[in-house]
Amino acid sequence: MRWEPGKAARAGGLAFTACAVVGTKFVTDTLLADGFGWHVIGFFGLLMLLNLAATPLNWRVTADSAGL
Repeated sequence: MRWEPGKAARAGGLAFTACAVVGTKFVTDTLLADGFGWHVIGFFGLLMLLNLAATPLNWRVTADSAGL
């Protein structure tokens, strides 16, 4: 028996990924226009969010007669 993400989980993961990409683009444009400063610290957090967005898109649980 297998469980995978449904349509809602995949849509949420795609929306989360889109928000992270838009945020990264905004911070990159700010960085190019104003130079490096303390206001770009959030950029590193946005990169970590891309990793978190992969979870609702790609999880899978498999069970057999012995359990998980």
